[in-house]
Amino acid sequence: MLAAQAGVEPVMQLVCRDRNRIALQSDLLGAAALGIPNVLLLTGDHPVFGDHPDAKPVFDLDSVQLVWTARALRDEGRLLSGRPVEPRPRFLIGAVENPFAPPASFRAARLGKKVAAGAEFCQTQFVFDVPGFARFMAEVVDRGLAERCGVLAGVGPIRSLRAYEFVRGSVPGVHVPDEVGRRLRGVPSDRVAAEAYACASRPSSSFARCRASPACTSWPSGTSAASPRSSNGPGSRRHRPRPRRGASVLVEIRPTARLRGKNAVDLTAALAPVFGALTAPNGTAPPPDLGRLRVVADWVQYRQNFRTPVDVRPIVGSDAVELALDLRAIASAAPDDVATRVSAAVHGHHAGDPDRLVLEEWGPASKSLIWSFNALYWQHLQRWEEATGQGYESALPGGQSDATRLEPVREAIAGLFATWDSLAQRRALPEELYVVELGVGNGNQAATWLDTFVAMDREHGRDYYRRLHYLMCDYSPHVLELARANVGGHADHTSFLVLDALRPMTALAFLRFKVFFVYISNVYDNLPTDEIATIGQREHLVETRAYLPAAEAASIAAGLGTTHESLAGLVTRLLKLGPELLAESAPRLFPDVPAAVAFWRACWEAVKLQERYVPLHGLDTYEIAPGMGGELLRPLLAGGGDVRMHVSNGAATSFAETVPLLHPYGRLHCHDIFATDPQQYRTGFRGPGKYDGSVVNWVNGPLLAHLGARKGFDVSFAPFQRSGSNIVTMTADVRD
Repeated sequence: MLAAQAGVEPVMQLVCRDRNRIALQSDLLGAAALGIPNVLLLTGDHPVFGDHPDAKPVFDLDSVQLVWTARALRDEGRLLSGRPVEPRPRFLIGAVENPFAPPASFRAARLGKKVAAGAEFCQTQFVFDVPGFARFMAEVVDRGLAERCGVLAGVGPIRSLRAYEFVRGSVPGVHVPDEVGRRLRGVPSDRVAAEAYACASRPSSSFARCRASPACTSWPSGTSAASPRSSNGPGSRRHRPRPRRGASVLVEIRPTARLRGKNAVDLTAALAPVFGALTAPNGTAPPPDLGRLRVVADWVQYRQNFRTPVDVRPIVGSDAVELALDLRAIASAAPDDVATRVSAAVHGHHAGDPDRLVLEEWGPASKSLIWSFNALYWQHLQRWEEATGQGYESALPGGQSDATRLEPVREAIAGLFATWDSLAQRRALPEELYVVELGVGNGNQAATWLDTFVAMDREHGRDYYRRLHYLMCDYSPHVLELARANVGGHADHTSFLVLDALRPMTALAFLRFKVFFVYISNVYDNLPTDEIATIGQREHLVETRAYLPAAEAASIAAGLGTTHESLAGLVTRLLKLGPELLAESAPRLFPDVPAAVAFWRACWEAVKLQERYVPLHGLDTYEIAPGMGGELLRPLLAGGGDVRMHVSNGAATSFAETVPLLHPYGRLHCHDIFATDPQQYRTGFRGPGKYDGSVVNWVNGPLLAHLGARKGFDVSFAPFQRSGSNIVTMTADVRD
């Protein structure tokens, strides 16, 4: 405040080391209340490098998150808690960067993260290594950052030999050329400061050469952003950039594989009608604030899914929204149709979605009634297959399950034989050899596995089949009966257990540490899952609610001879009772069971999911599954930038309850559609989709690997043997 009173525009520095997010936001609001126009936001050095090495660091936020917090306060008028703030602060947001800290190749990218978060000017570490700084600035320009953020090169003349030795030896990331030391040592001690200033003022000095660097403004040490001594700095009134509220739109194109090749998507043609509709005047709805709009384009590979080609997703606690596009659908649609859909989606968002028959309240995706539909499908699979005239496997890619392929079956059995032979030689092989299959389908996989086992055991000559106990587990008694018929030739070696894949220990606790092989195929992708998204460096939970589009709801109601409003109650009854009991309870609407199944199929085909983003107050407040905190997700979300990924709650729960069954020499094999790298979630849509009457999602493989490691298991992933398949084989072994 003294600087402001003296006519010097102050820059307040704020570090993350000493305060939590509550105190940091309080300081930012205090600065705004006092009229401080500029803030410089830093992570801060650890206390061990200062004169209070025993002080406890805080680091609740890092510098990127603090920059984003300041921008949210200014541009959106809200705290991290979502609480609104009025009036909004109006300050210029700055960050720092060290162009010389290793690895040097990362520095411009790190500055890019701060610029994306909201930084409008950047102060660098002292620049003595001008060629290195020039390389940094060239990359800053190449990345387009110079157009969005002023870079102020830090220049500090060294006033003494002691200061020279300190900067050269004790300040990380600063390189002071030997020439500077030679010049300072070549003059009397009382002339060192003058020589340092003389060095800085020469045309060849770092000060002069920094000013000549593209897109760079030098900022002498001790000079404020708007000081008269810094006539062309970003903080000066003549050149100071103002917040660009409403001046830019963030567009994210995720299906990167679709942007090249002979069948590449024509993005210009696909997106032109979208932005044409967003910018065209509309007398019936307020125009969207483009500065608060995110446009995200996916390529939804599932022909049957829960998304509309164009939809609007609110971000709770903010005026910002996300316009979600299915690039696959809009790229093949007529431009006028795309523009109409965009206008309708925006109007529906403002009008409160009058064209949707909502079936449930907002909630986490794993709690949505689509999973009740999923359970209904497997519990009443026979009725569905009778109505469609085909088995469920015909809906899978290729029209068959990968579980019955002989090559991986023979490989797994050969591995078992090798393990058992080794244990038998040491007289450590149990008399009873247990194998467990979770999710048995129609039993074809088990039949293939057991037939192959018998043939290989005869060749092997160890009579392991006599000792084998093969347990087939599924939560549907009907499915188990189908499987029992298909493995009838192995009745003496098979057992059948009704079991929920989410809680295998409820029925199998007696097998703890006894099972040599657990086989799971296409189960995890069919279990409930939430989705977590990072938006602007903050984690959000994706909440959903199921609905029927108004036109489809009206058509279904007309077919039943009932009202549009009664459908929500009928859907609830269907999911609770099933088609047989629904027909008994409402004979006027459903004269027989096939009529109830037809209603079920019509609702399933029409049901969609509306989505919104709800901020999380820290990952530690989120629970993946009982006993599993959300912090397990931290390494997967730490790659920088925005990402949206499955939590795979059901898969994580099932996996955590299954691995304790394994013998110390046991193994778990799972064939499923796994994402094996978090980066995959940045480059493509991973579900949910519809396979006939069930739900399908890709499974978060890195999360299961992280969970397995914490429980003492090595988890690996390998491509499935059939070329062209999305199936991946996950293997879990007890760590040596």
